[in-house]
Parts: sequence; C-alpha cells; structure tokens
Amino acid sequence: MNWMGPACVAEPISIYRSMMKHYPVILLLAAVLIAGCGRDRDLERPEKILARVDGKSISVNEFIRRAEYTPRPPYCSSESYPHKKIVLNSLVAEKLFALEAGEKNPLITSPKVEAFLKGRKEQAMREYLFIKEAYDKAQIDTTTLKRAAVNASRRYRIAYFNVPDSAAAAEIEVSLRRRGEPMLAAMQSFAPLDSLPQREVVWDKTESDAVIDSLFLVRRQAGDLIGPLRSAPGHYLFMQVLEVKPEIVLTNEQLREIWNSVKERLTDKVARANWDQYILSVMQGRRIEFNRSTFFKLADLLGPLYLKNRDEQEASFEQRYWEGEEKDVNWDDYLSQLQAMAGEPLFKVDGEVWDVERFAREVRSHPLVFREKKIRNRDFGRQLQLAIIDMVRDRYLTDRAYKRGYDRLSAVEREVGMWRDYYNYLFFRDGYLRTMGDSIATDPHFLQTIERHLNAKVDSLQRKYSDRIEINLEELEKITLTRIHMSVAQENVPYPKVVPAFPQVTTSFRLDYGKKME
Repeated sequence: MNWMGPACVAEPISIYRSMMKHYPVILLLAAVLIAGCGRDRDLERPEKILARVDGKSISVNEFIRRAEYTPRPPYCSSESYPHKKIVLNSLVAEKLFALEAGEKNPLITSPKVEAFLKGRKEQAMREYLFIKEAYDKAQIDTTTLKRAAVNASRRYRIAYFNVPDSAAAAEIEVSLRRRGEPMLAAMQSFAPLDSLPQREVVWDKTESDAVIDSLFLVRRQAGDLIGPLRSAPGHYLFMQVLEVKPEIVLTNEQLREIWNSVKERLTDKVARANWDQYILSVMQGRRIEFNRSTFFKLADLLGPLYLKNRDEQEASFEQRYWEGEEKDVNWDDYLSQLQAMAGEPLFKVDGEVWDVERFAREVRSHPLVFREKKIRNRDFGRQLQLAIIDMVRDRYLTDRAYKRGYDRLSAVEREVGMWRDYYNYLFFRDGYLRTMGDSIATDPHFLQTIERHLNAKVDSLQRKYSDRIEINLEELEKITLTRIHMSVAQENVPYPKVVPAFPQVTTSFRLDYGKKME
C-alpha cells in the first residue's frame, strides 16, 4: 500500500515556514506544558533535599512529582502522615534497589535504555531553553491583566458553530456582518440545522486561547457575535453570546486564585509568542529536501507501524514501549528492516545529507511525534514529513542547549538520574522476584507480592545502608499531598510521561533507619 497519499510531495520545505503555516506552535505548546510541570522550580537554584541515599538524593520537588503526577497505590493514596512516610520509604527503596543493581547491569547498558536516557536528557534541555528564551522573558501588559482578572469571574452562555473550511468561514462572516443575517440562518446555508448547539463558558485552563481571549479579554454583552476564530488548523469557530450570567461575590482567597490563574495564562501566551520567535531565529533560512524515492519506501515501511490501532494509540509505539504500556511491540524489529536502506539518502538539510541510518539513530532517542492524533492512510506521508521536520528542528534546538552547557545543569542531571534509578530499580526488583519464583508484573494481587517478598527485602537494605541514609523529617512534615489520582502527561513531545510509575515496593511507614539530616 502507498502511504504517501496525493497530498504528499517530496519537495524542498522551509522548516520554519512549514512549521508556521501548518501548525504554528508545535514545540511551543509542548514546552509550555513541560514548563507547566516545572515552572515552580528555579532550575538554577539548588533544590531542597528530602533524603540522601549513599550518594543519591531525593528532592522535595521530586517527592511531590512522584506522588502527585502518577497514581499512587491504595495503601498510600491519602494525604495522611503515615501515607507520606510510605511514599518516602518507597522512593528510598527505589534508590536502594538501584544501588544494588549497579550501573553495569544488562538493562541500563542496553542501547535502548541508553538512547531513552539520552532522549530524556535532551527533552529536559529543551525545556530549560524554553524557560530561558521564552518564559523568563515574558512580560504581561498590566492593563490586559487587570481587565482579564475582572472579567474572569463571568459566566457566558453561548451558541456556537464550527466550520472546517476557511472559504465557508469567510462566506458566513459576510452573511453575519454585512447582511446582518441571524446566526442560525447564516449557518443554515452551510449545514441543515434546526438550532445551534449551546454551552456555558467559564474561565478555565482547558479552554482554548481563542475562546478565552474573545470572551474574557474584552467586556462582552448578550447578543455579541464573535468569529471566525481559528480554533484549530483548518477549523473556524463562530459564537454568539446568549446570556451573561450574574457575577458571584468572591472571597479574597478566590480573588487571589483568579488573579494568579489569569497571570499564569497570559504569561504562557506571551511565552509561546516569544518561543515562536526564538524558533524562527534558529531555523530561519534552513531548508529540508526529501529524497522522493527513499521517502516513499520509508513511508510504506512505517505506515503500518504508526497507523495500526490508531483509535487506541495516542503515542507512537516506541514511546509506549518505553513507558511500559506496549511491551509486545518492539521498535527494533522495524529498525532492523531499515538496515537494507541504511545508506540511502533520506533528506538534506543545510547542505548536510541524512541517510536512513542516521534517521533511525535519531529516532532511537527522539521518537517521532505526529501533529495529528488521527491520521488517515492517505495523509500519512505528509504527517510523516512534518514529524521528521519537527525532529530535525528539535535537533537544532538541542544543539543550542548543548552549546550553553544545559546538559550539565543539576536539574537536567536530576531528571535523567530519576529515570536511570527507576530502570535500575526495575531490573533489580524483577530479578529478585524471579529468584523467589514470583513476579509483580504477572501477579494481579501485587499487594501480596509486596507483603510476601519485597517488604522484607526493603527492610534488609534499609539496615544495610542505614549509616549512609539521611532523612529531612522537617521538610517531610511540611509537604501536603492530595488524594486526587492524576496521571500527568505532556503533549507533542517525544516522551509524554512526566515521571516514572510509582514504585510499588513497600507498604511500611516506619522510619526506623538512617539518621536525621543536618
């Protein structure tokens, strides 16, 4: 089957122009989401350390992220102090298992894990590049901030209609603005409708910028017509304000929350614009030229991989393999099929030729990220081109970060260390359970496995390393956890999961080992 489709042509493509035309803020959106998880950290300031384990450490920030950004098991899911201690014991045990595994075991030295850790490091470096070049330079207009903060407590009931066509949107706008037709009548010329859909809109992080800007950055009244708004690539939104609901009286605390929420959102918006301009400066003038023959063969090979079970697949298979969600699909099986094409030129950028072998090597550490979540067969070729363009763009951004020494930042090193310790922990835990004739991966009653084998193993390692463990109890007592189960993921990045899965290794809440941190 030809996965290229009629819309895909292997012609020279300006990287920055293609990015701006087809999806203006691809990495931009991804970086904002990354920064949303990490902006509370000053990446240049030493973090508060909660525990030290024989040269390894657990920061307060890492403790909170590991407890809040992935579901905790029932035996430590509350905000109680005993459950906080179980969380700490679990993270300490992860470090202990990692120490026992060592840094020369077959898993951590495998090419797959080495490529994974390299990709994680470079993704963290691009996050820091975003923070320094975009977020830290974001300046908000005070008048806009005050206006938005005042309007943010409003609630609107709107009628709306989406148009997936710019020409139709322009025609509808003429009907609404110039001819003064009612909104329903204007829309009926495009689609048979008895009525327009309605909903209530409040200031919310999940709303699109287009909707928020049009309703809350200006003072809207009932009857106002809004649109067309570009809600997504190729899609346009029309709205009419049906009712402005009475504003409720807010407490001082609620007012502070609204102010902070508005400030954060507007800062993000300015940061995205800053990042957009920075990407343009990095990619200006660079062009990518695809080799038509090689690209067609590559698309035919990769099409089945990326289009299989798309309804169930939200990330590429190689991502899911390393996130522990798709262990029956091995990206290496597909890479091996590329060996016959290894030396064939795939594309040229800035006068430098990338052959298939170099492309495959890059994908090992930077899985392809597709801009569209639902891809039709005939569109796959074009989407593959764009995914490759985005990968190349990230390589240039990463190179900038390397030149600035961001790979040596303590926050970047801590991020990589967290994932390295997690995989070392898995290697030792699973190997130990195999010697005991057990497996947490196949036991549906994982709690029984912990109680049967792992609690005792953790206890023995706590005793073994006790004189090399320090715990900051004062900081532990200050931490407040929630009971909300979350699984935080980023969008449009090679590695979506923010933190590894919670280490299910001990149910003990006793802190009868180690010493108090000075």
